[in-house]
Amino acid sequence: MPPNDYCILALGSPHGDDRVAWQVAENLSAEPALSGRVHKLASPFEIVEHFENGAAVVVIDVSVSGSLAGMVRRIDGDRLKELPAERRSTHGGSLADALRLAEALGRRPARLVVLAVEIEPPVPGIDLTTIGRECVRRLEADVRAELSLAPPPTRDGCG
Repeated sequence: MPPNDYCILALGSPHGDDRVAWQVAENLSAEPALSGRVHKLASPFEIVEHFENGAAVVVIDVSVSGSLAGMVRRIDGDRLKELPAERRSTHGGSLADALRLAEALGRRPARLVVLAVEIEPPVPGIDLTTIGRECVRRLEADVRAELSLAPPPTRDGCG
């Protein structure tokens, strides 16, 4: 299980397959070892408040880029800054924008990894699709794998 200085931030909404990351967060939150370590967010800018104490952060989200549904991309936080600023999400901003804001405020996670699972365009007002449920399983497995790579704890928790 992950050390105490890890935080999992799930970006999403209650609409169709856009809730994949939130479902992963709900599944992980049910585990006592992860209780208080997992947060559901609706905007990338909410991640900034979780950078305050230097915890390592895993951000999980969905992506609609036209790639094969179910594919999980792992993006290191340093590489995230290199992504074009014009890439936006349905969440009102981009993760790259949020990271630049955090740095401007003097907040930086000890380590930042983004896991983004490819989905088909979400349809508002419906439950997870069959593909969405498979994406939950894949993303949850990748989050668990990422946590097994976690460095030893150095701080107390995340925001």
